Amino acid sequence: MTWKAIADSAIGTSHQRQQLVCQDAGDYVVVGNILIGAVADGAGSAKYSDIGSKLAVKSVIAYLKAWVIWRKKQFKLRSLKSPISEQEAEKVFIKTLSKVLSELNEETKNGYALKDFACTLLVVLATPQWIAAMQIGDGFIVIRPEESETYQLLFQPDKGEYANETTFVTSNDVYNKMRFRIISGKQKFISVSTDGLERLAIDMKDSNNFMASHKFFKPFEEGITTRTQQEETESLQNWLTSPEVNAKTDDDKTLLVCLFEPAISPSPIFHNKTFYIDFYIQIFLASVTAGFIWNFQYHYSEWILGDFTAARFIWTIIILLSMYYNWNFFKIITSTNTSGKSKNNKYHIIFQLIVWFFGAFIGAFILYFMWIYFLHPQFSIK
Repeated sequence: MTWKAIADSAIGTSHQRQQLVCQDAGDYVVVGNILIGAVADGAGSAKYSDIGSKLAVKSVIAYLKAWVIWRKKQFKLRSLKSPISEQEAEKVFIKTLSKVLSELNEETKNGYALKDFACTLLVVLATPQWIAAMQIGDGFIVIRPEESETYQLLFQPDKGEYANETTFVTSNDVYNKMRFRIISGKQKFISVSTDGLERLAIDMKDSNNFMASHKFFKPFEEGITTRTQQEETESLQNWLTSPEVNAKTDDDKTLLVCLFEPAISPSPIFHNKTFYIDFYIQIFLASVTAGFIWNFQYHYSEWILGDFTAARFIWTIIILLSMYYNWNFFKIITSTNTSGKSKNNKYHIIFQLIVWFFGAFIGAFILYFMWIYFLHPQFSIK
């Protein structure tokens, strides 16, 4: 069981008109059965916010990946099966943010100012049993628990006093405005996005109450469930740049979509008449071959060498290989019949043994016939 995820960004039409680059970034990594994802939206007023958003996402992924690996080594079997405490989550996210700021400050040595890298940041750390989420600035994180059909918005949009005002990782009071949550329980679906898709994905009930749109998220969940990651990634790319989306938002947009896939039991094998015919033909041919080789070794030792010692090892190997071959074929038919229901397989055991012995007898008969009439005409059948 693991996570299946896709992520992509697309430039907004307003940035295209201004000949600007896409200032969004998003990425994820799966470590065992733990998903780490992050998206960032560069501030339009920041000169190099595209660099800031990319570096922020990269730093988050690298730090949390290292933390997960360290945590698993430290606690081994317990690893991350139980939710971490709020205190630990806060500590981890503060260190994550510190790592981001450290990387951004390192870049200032190349002549940039820290404010030039201003960007929002949304992070998820998801296990099969719980998730931890952190948000700085606008954008949204949406989940759907396994036992629910409702998509839930984890944090209400962060809107400042003025239009387009929000918190950035480079803000002076960023640690105080960082929001985080621990959600216990299995989550089937997670989506993280920058604010470029808010108009499409979030329904506003009133000025203080926002809700995730079922109409928006359901197709993405169905798509990632039924299609391969490559197919759904291509579909997401096409959708983000489509005229329908650009008609509703002219901002850069990034979307991360994650689906938890539990372990799937192998589908039953439904056998028809042709399968059983082919099955027993293969058993028969394998038995004929084994009978022929076994008897050849026996009589070669008796008639030519006059000593059975040299062939005993080969006889044993042939018998064991034949039994192994037959047993593996038999396991194929032990679970289902043509109706897919369980059945008593004793008749197959009996019939398979009959075919096995009959095939070995035919193989021996072929050997005797060839030996007596073609190889050694001096012998005759007694």
